[in-house]
Amino acid sequence: MTKLAHTHVLRLQPRASHWARLREVCALSASLYNAALEERISHYRAGVRRAERLGLDRPSEIPGWRPIRLFDQNTSLTVIRRADPSGYGSLPVSLMRGVLRRLDVAHRRFLSGKGGFPRFRSAKRYRTLDFTEISGVRMTERAISFRAFGVMITIRTRRHRPFPNGFEPKTLRIVLRERRMELHVAGWADFEPAIR
Repeated sequence: MTKLAHTHVLRLQPRASHWARLREVCALSASLYNAALEERISHYRAGVRRAERLGLDRPSEIPGWRPIRLFDQNTSLTVIRRADPSGYGSLPVSLMRGVLRRLDVAHRRFLSGKGGFPRFRSAKRYRTLDFTEISGVRMTERAISFRAFGVMITIRTRRHRPFPNGFEPKTLRIVLRERRMELHVAGWADFEPAIR
């Protein structure tokens, strides 16, 4: 039996208070995304200025210089969470790492020539919350629960079909649409190829 990547989409049934809280979380996520992007840009510009002073073409030629990576920003996230316990510190760390991972993926796509440079995000247009790990999130048959701003948020789900056999969820994504909310559960499921 082999494992197959599988994404299961569930419809969430949020209350008005859930919409308000999740919009606050999206606003904080957008500000973290923008701050991390600004950190990468300013670090690179400082490297360019230093390379010009040394008579080099690009920052990568400077001995000991390296661009900011996801690991560096995840380390900075720990300091940010400690400094702001009622804001960033009250959200699940896997949610904040999801924001930084999203920026890292966009930046890597740009560096490989597959996409444009990552843009700054407004809080109104930031509508996706990624949980890179399931830790801190509780899923039952009828609801999903996680802690935000010191309060446990529990949102009912509408499951139209069961999960496949042997399904192991790995990541969660909450998507806020115009009039509905969805939960995308990605993971591995058992797959038995048809024998002919």
